[in-house]
Amino acid sequence: MFVPVPTPEEMALWDAGAVAAGISEETLMESAARAAMDCLRDRARARGLCLPGASVLLVAGSGNNGGDAFCMARHLLDAGAGPVLVCTRAPEQYRGAASHWLHVAMTLGVPVFSSEAWQQGKAPVPASPDIVVDGLLGTGFRGTLREKEARLVEKINALSPRLLFSIDVPSGLDARTGLPSPSAVRAHVTVTFQAAKPGLLLPQAALFTGELHVRPIGMPRAVAQTNPPSFRTWLVPGQREDAGAPYVVPHGVSAHLPECFRQKRIPCTDGPAHKGDAGRVLVAGGCAAYTGAPTLSAWAALRAGAGLVTVAGPKPVLEVARLCQPALTMLSLEGNDAGEWQEADALSLAKAATGYGALVFGPGLGRNKGASDALAALLSAERRPPMVLDADALFALAGRPELLPRLRPCDVLTPHPGEAARERLFPSLKNPPSFLPGRCRSWP
Repeated sequence: MFVPVPTPEEMALWDAGAVAAGISEETLMESAARAAMDCLRDRARARGLCLPGASVLLVAGSGNNGGDAFCMARHLLDAGAGPVLVCTRAPEQYRGAASHWLHVAMTLGVPVFSSEAWQQGKAPVPASPDIVVDGLLGTGFRGTLREKEARLVEKINALSPRLLFSIDVPSGLDARTGLPSPSAVRAHVTVTFQAAKPGLLLPQAALFTGELHVRPIGMPRAVAQTNPPSFRTWLVPGQREDAGAPYVVPHGVSAHLPECFRQKRIPCTDGPAHKGDAGRVLVAGGCAAYTGAPTLSAWAALRAGAGLVTVAGPKPVLEVARLCQPALTMLSLEGNDAGEWQEADALSLAKAATGYGALVFGPGLGRNKGASDALAALLSAERRPPMVLDADALFALAGRPELLPRLRPCDVLTPHPGEAARERLFPSLKNPPSFLPGRCRSWP
């Protein structure tokens, strides 16, 4: 099943259609605020935050996002938190539903200060709030941040709250392209309403949205059908086949992976990149008896964030890799169809490895003499990249202690406890490689 992905302009048509059908703008804003509060309460709890007693800073712009923040301030007050509103306009300058909910919040006792006073340090606003709610700019923003908004985005990012929560879209992010203009709030959590917008689903947006939650606000189905969206996407993992059901956008974490792979992943810190810029790893090993080990290691390299991963090995190994993981590239060892490593294989492997940032050698390698000779030749290669020596490569290394001086500080050994028992071989090295069971370290 597909779910809609409307552009900001199409979402505005949905809002207008709902108002024309008799749902007031105030009701839509209140529904959005309630959905946002449910999400904030849930994500705060996940971070060990209790709303009663929590200090909350809400930064509100001049549009509907500001109105959502005004509504949330009232709900936060009722929840026992200490909300403080910072507004980019004077209260009398707000119009429509935003004006209505701002005056409700003020009547109920929510403190309100100007953004200018906050930036100048003249407002009694918590310096280190527990929660910051970003309601500065909405999905209608496009172009380049004006100087005033850019300073506010910078100040929000400079805070270190336990939860930075953006309403609908991180301020400064273009909801059409997923790109900052030129900067944007870097939220821990973003809640967007009724449907995800195109830019929020793009990989480059994840750095700013953090967790992306989609929450319904009661938009009539007939309104959406009258104004069909330009884009659609498949149901994401965990989403029910109900276009109005809440869901979380996983930003590339597949539901088909084991849980241990989905719990943690290395975030992209520099925005979009070509796969060749995200790290190149060559995994070499395998034999006729152990065809799957290199593929498992290569899969781990992909999940760790490497952009391009290649498997090198005898023909039977590559046949398994092609079937198991289409994202991998293959490096065939010339003349090796028998399924066992030979000393001559190291020459072609060393030559190919110069274009990679790391070489993993040993998974499923086998324990014949040819594998041991291949390791010796590979360690002698002049321009080899940093190596991760694993499994049977460690067995070969332990059996040939004369090869130990060829290891470099940037090499990493990955023994399990039984293999680590051979550690007596290593104390004599002047510059030992990384050698910690269950750990690895970064190389220069």
